[in-house]
Amino acid sequence: MIRSFIKWRLIISTAPYAAGVLVLKLALLYVAGFEGLISIQEIRLIFTAGVFLTGFMVAGTLSDYKESERIPGRLASLLEAAEEIGCTLARQSGTSVAAFRQRMLALATSIYDWLYRRVDDRFVHDQMTDFSQAITVLQMKGGAPPNIGRLHHYLFELRSTVTRIDVISRTGFLPTGYGLMELLMVVVTILLLLAKFQSIIAMVMIVFIVELLYVYMYRLILDIDDPFEYEEAQSQRYDEAGQMPLTADVSLFPLYGYLNRLRARATADEDEDGRTEEEPRPTSEIADAPS
Repeated sequence: MIRSFIKWRLIISTAPYAAGVLVLKLALLYVAGFEGLISIQEIRLIFTAGVFLTGFMVAGTLSDYKESERIPGRLASLLEAAEEIGCTLARQSGTSVAAFRQRMLALATSIYDWLYRRVDDRFVHDQMTDFSQAITVLQMKGGAPPNIGRLHHYLFELRSTVTRIDVISRTGFLPTGYGLMELLMVVVTILLLLAKFQSIIAMVMIVFIVELLYVYMYRLILDIDDPFEYEEAQSQRYDEAGQMPLTADVSLFPLYGYLNRLRARATADEDEDGRTEEEPRPTSEIADAPS
């Protein structure tokens, strides 16, 4: 039920705009007695120009959106690969695997929280700097140089991906294009109000549908232009379910799934360390224990 609602959400929220223009057109006709000044046939070229401009804007924003769809999976893959190599290095150098996983958990959680705007980008880069220092510690304790180099490479890729997310989110596609599209919507609305129709049914259908399509496409392009503009309550719930969010934002379920796996492994490490730290009972106590 919820998944079927997703595809209609933007249309339903856009319908009031089109309905408002239609009500205004009906008011001009029945209240003011204004039937129109120009024929609908005379403004077809304006509608055609709007179609070309809309297609251009959609093509431009979709290029970044398709790239953004791959980013959550890339983040999860980089983090999990770095965790596996780091744990191997920790075992080789005799350092705590649990401590390294806690460092990974702090880094992965900071990225996830940053995507939901709970922390700023400076905090994420500080966490990556701390992770770089953890790699240096592994190197000083005898970690294998090839694996150390791979960890540094994964950290570089992680920084590049986080920076790319920030650029996509902050940079809009052609502000002048949005300005022209907004002007076109205003012109189309005015022309629809001035247009003369041969029947009331044609007027209702054309005014409502044309206005709905233009406003809908404008709002859709705005939504696609920033695929990392998450709504806290809605998007996180869909990450947990592994489904698409209610907006055009890309789903973070690959990163959310990795965080769950990492937390489970970190908890298992803590339990194992707790069992290891338990002191064995002295032999004399075992011998004196009642049978």
